[in-house]
Amino acid sequence: MDYCFCPIGNVIPMVKDGRLLALAVSSPRRTSGMPDVPTTEEAGVANSAQPFWVGMGVPGKTPRDIVARIHAETVKALNSPEIKARWATLSQDNRIFTPEQFDAFLREDQARNAALIKAANLKFN
Repeated sequence: MDYCFCPIGNVIPMVKDGRLLALAVSSPRRTSGMPDVPTTEEAGVANSAQPFWVGMGVPGKTPRDIVARIHAETVKALNSPEIKARWATLSQDNRIFTPEQFDAFLREDQARNAALIKAANLKFN
């Protein structure tokens, strides 16, 4: 393989033992797993941040008090020492959004990807 985008936790061992050369990370900021590796934007590719993310969703009509409770319990779990340790083994930086921040992030992510699809003139069947 000459080139690929991969989840960071999968490639760090290969970077550390010299089997792969990390050119950049596509996240908006450098990652704790490879702090010396620049972002794609730092490497000179403007507007290229394409973060890998995992999120939770509920049906849109879920009452906000239920959303708040699910969020609070999820934050509690994500901040537990066991979960933090597991994320660290994967070299994943855990960034927790409020439900409102995540809603905004999803809108921005969708707009960014729609612009990329349009710019690349991609067509889907």
